[in-house]
Order: sequence, then structure tokens, then C-alpha cells
Amino acid sequence: YYKHAIMTRLDETLGDIYTRIVDRELDLLQSVREDVLHYGAAMTALADRLADLDALASMAHTARILGWVRPHLTRTRGIHIEDGRHPLVEMAGGSAFRRPHRAGEGILLTGPNSSGKSVYVKQTGVIVFLSHIGSYVPARRARIGMVDHLMTRLQTSESVSRPESAFVIDVRQVAHALQIATPRSLLLMDEFGKGTDAGNGISLFCGVLKYLLNFPKRGDDPSTASLLHHDHALHRDLPLCHVPSDPQEGVVPTRIDSLSATMVPQFTLLYAVKPGRSSVSWGLACAQVAGIPPGILRLARWAHARLVN
Repeated sequence: YYKHAIMTRLDETLGDIYTRIVDRELDLLQSVREDVLHYGAAMTALADRLADLDALASMAHTARILGWVRPHLTRTRGIHIEDGRHPLVEMAGGSAFRRPHRAGEGILLTGPNSSGKSVYVKQTGVIVFLSHIGSYVPARRARIGMVDHLMTRLQTSESVSRPESAFVIDVRQVAHALQIATPRSLLLMDEFGKGTDAGNGISLFCGVLKYLLNFPKRGDDPSTASLLHHDHALHRDLPLCHVPSDPQEGVVPTRIDSLSATMVPQFTLLYAVKPGRSSVSWGLACAQVAGIPPGILRLARWAHARLVN
């Protein structure tokens, strides 16, 4: 291409300035990289310390603004939580369970639909976890026995990439938990045994419960477990499976008394945990509140009456 004589002289005097600038930038960046790598170990350690400080400051700030308390960790087994709260439910405006949670050898929790059983068990796991990482906990008072494992069977994650039914996935989760559990473990289970024949489901549940109460791995101490179930015939079936139903023998039958005396058209959730057992589910009432058409509800009540009678 054509160049004027002046342009030729400028090339000879200055050359390609832009290319030289880019080359110089690359040289400087490489020099910076080498300097940083020279202090890489110190900078990584500093980042780790800052991350720890950020986590501790965040936990302290959360405890202060939400009114959390310092838990008392012990080497003895058992969990005692008074007025425990689930932090996410509380921030969303939900209610807390204003009753103590005591778990020595186990809690078997039954209750009506939508009464908060799952939240109650989950908040127990959250409080135990927070206490073990050095955080304050959402409760009025908490005494937590240290655990070596926190295992749950609370939610089933299905996927088309896994050729397994929801029931098989649940069984695999429980099997893995039982294989690694020790007497210092906390196991939380939500309606284990559903998704199959009622007799098989109850039998599996009773088998797991009896196994935990007669823990064979280390001495005679059972593991700490919170198990909830929706089948109200469960307490009737426990003696048939030689599972103790007396609280002194390890199972603490507990229910969530969530309903007011009147059921039409709505009911009141009290979120109060009391000793005892639940005998009703109020599934049709929950369906009515959820918006199931009245015609379907009439058919459901008719079918329910025939099944009961």
C-alpha cells in the first residue's frame, strides 16, 4: 500500500506505538502475577482468616438482631430445646413451637395434616447444626448433646436420570444412614415407609424404630432420633412389632395439637407440641381450605364415611 514520505519517516522514528503499548502491558501483568505467586501462601491464609471472621461476624449479627441464645453443649446424650424456632419460617412470618423439645432416645411424632410436623423436625436439625458450628440458636433455651452425625430422611429428590422410584430412594437414604450411625448420631426421618403398601411401610418403619432403640453397634445405648409419621394406626401397631410405646422405654409418643374445636369452615393451627398421640388427620378439611371444589369434597366425605363404616 502507498505511504507518504512523512509517514515513512514517522514509522522509522516512532514505530507501531500501539503494539509496543500492548506488549508493555503484558510484561507488567506478568510481573504482577509473579509477585502475587511469591506471596500466594500468605494471601491464601489471609483470605481464609477473613472468611472465618466474616462468618463469625455474620452469625453474631444474626444472633443479635433475631434474639438468638447461646446453646449449652454437653457430652451427655439428649436434646432439650425450649421455644425453638425455624429461622426461615420465622423470617417469613411463621409461628414457632412454644413447647419444649426433649429427645433422649427418640421422639415419635404424629399429627394432623398441615400442623407443622416437618417444620418441627427440621428446626431441631437446624438448631443442632448451628450449635455445633459455634453459632447462637433460635430458641429461648437449648441444651444440646454433642452428635457425631446429623442424618435426615426428609425430602425425596427424584430425577429421570435415576431409574428408581421415590420409595427406593427413601429406603436407600435410610439404609445409608443406619450403616454409618452411632449412639451419638441424630437421625431425622419424615414419614419413612410411604409410597408402598401400608403394611409394608409400617413394618419397615417399626423395624427401623426398634433397631434404633436397641442399637447394636456400640454398647447398649440407642441413638437419638426424631421420627414423624402420619399413619394414626402406628401406635396401635407398635406393640404388635414388639416396639415399646411407653415413654420410659425409649419412645416418646408426641402429637401436634393443631386444631380448634370447630372445623367448619376453617381450623386454627396452634403449633403446640404435647405428649400423646394424634388420632385424626383432618385431610378433607385441609383440602377444603386449599380450594378443592365442593362437589369433590362431598364425594370424598361420602366415600370416607363408607370406608370408615
